[in-house]
Amino acid sequence: ASSPPALPSCQLVQASVNLAAKSNHFVVSQEEVANLARTRGVDAQALLPEFVAAVRTFARPPTSRFFVGAAALGASGAVYLGVNVE
Repeated sequence: ASSPPALPSCQLVQASVNLAAKSNHFVVSQEEVANLARTRGVDAQALLPEFVAAVRTFARPPTSRFFVGAAALGASGAVYLGVNVE
């Protein structure tokens, strides 16, 4: 499959996503999310679209060629990431 179209995401968010993916847990800790939000001057929910843009690069859609990324803000403040893998 080819690469997904580029969507904007902050380098700090991308680094957090890369670390979460490397750990195979696809979870960005509450502490990391709070740090990112504070650094950017936004709340955690405002970061979710950037997490989606960053994580979708990990999708593997050889059949549909539709790169899907997902980010959910948990009650703990952690962000849970997901992608489609076909």
